[in-house]
Amino acid sequence: MNWREIVEKYRDKIINDTVEFIGIPSKNDEANATTMAPYGPALRDALDYMMDKAKKDGFVTKEYDGHAGRLEYGTKGDVIGVVCHLDVVPEQKEGWDTQPYKGVIHDGAIYGRGSNDNKGPTIAVYYALRALIDQGLRPKNTLHMIFGCDEETKMRCMDYYKEHTDVMPVRGFVPDATFPINYGEQGIATLAMKCTLPQSITSFKAGEHAHIVAQDAYATINSAPDNIEELFRFFLVQQNLKGEIDKIDDEYNIHVQGIAAHGSRPFQGKNAACALLSFLGACLSVEKVTEISRLIENWQGRGFDIQYKSMKTGELTLCVGNVELVDNVLNCTIDIRYPVDVDFEKMVDKMIAKGVSIDKNFEILVEENRLGSFEDPTTPYIVKLEEIYRKHSNDEKTPMKVSAGDTYARKFDGLVTYGPTTSEHLKMKHIGQAHMPNEGMDIETLMMGCAIYAEALAYLLDCE
Repeated sequence: MNWREIVEKYRDKIINDTVEFIGIPSKNDEANATTMAPYGPALRDALDYMMDKAKKDGFVTKEYDGHAGRLEYGTKGDVIGVVCHLDVVPEQKEGWDTQPYKGVIHDGAIYGRGSNDNKGPTIAVYYALRALIDQGLRPKNTLHMIFGCDEETKMRCMDYYKEHTDVMPVRGFVPDATFPINYGEQGIATLAMKCTLPQSITSFKAGEHAHIVAQDAYATINSAPDNIEELFRFFLVQQNLKGEIDKIDDEYNIHVQGIAAHGSRPFQGKNAACALLSFLGACLSVEKVTEISRLIENWQGRGFDIQYKSMKTGELTLCVGNVELVDNVLNCTIDIRYPVDVDFEKMVDKMIAKGVSIDKNFEILVEENRLGSFEDPTTPYIVKLEEIYRKHSNDEKTPMKVSAGDTYARKFDGLVTYGPTTSEHLKMKHIGQAHMPNEGMDIETLMMGCAIYAEALAYLLDCE
């Protein structure tokens, strides 16, 4: 079957449904949670959107008290799982050329929060399944397409689902990363770092999400050299950054604008928090602040001397997200992605020892540690999924890998991440990637993904 031709007739529906879906601002809002909307009313709306669509098209559906839902196709054989998430990360305050929740089509792409991560791919898989049904194919296995509502925070939705479901999938995929295949995921730790700053720094705030490189950083200082404005302009030029400095009475308000990036790819961004700390340490001549900035500024973790690279499961990365000064205590959220063969406890101990040597009040608390996952890439179904991707894309170069990303795949044995983006998509400068301003999904890439998903489902379901 020519799946690319078959799914082409769903193009308008895929685009229109993705745009419509983006219009639901499904950010976590637990302040307004209810019993059947545990992550807030917008995520209840997003779950209803997919469940109502599935019911209207005749699928059997099950819901799990607002945490998750699923549609079912088939009643026999092995259970194949495709797991998608409906929640999105908050939009940045700066950097958007369109309204994040409008869904705008421009330059061959759909722009809006969730277009890539994960609403566009969810819709693509849905219509891939519709294509199988419309072709009259009969499955020997059963598909559970599962929708979760808490992927971007703590994945509690999948914990709830696993506790309450009647059966788990034995293999399948999560359409929430890159092609060809991510057959494993690194461990992910969220750490709370605390240290003291001098009283000359009266406020400091940076970042909007724990797992996004801090794009903007703001500080107020009550003591400064006479030439601080000249020093700041030189610093911005030297670091290729943007920013502003204003004097109000005896204080200076300073803003540094960096570049946001996904927490799994901090090397693609410029961390405003680290840059501003570095500037303050230098201009105020406070070595302690300079040393603190050096601890956290290197994305490989070299400041803490925890750098590590595994041939099997990738390289350690460090991302600074939210930063805030409270009563002269700097509270800093650090996202660390680490290879599965790293001794996590020893790594944290090493970080604490390094920090205490700078500040006796230095602390690191482990807020969350998600263990990594690994599936043998020579497993027949993984080999076949790779083959399907390469046939449709003509991409023979991009390797399968273990990902630094954080998806539902780590919650299920036998599941791998499979698209929707490609190495070429990641190079499209006019499109913001997942978690970034101007997040977008190239329409042709999404349509190719739909064809890939259709053929992959036909294979996994052993259709006849």
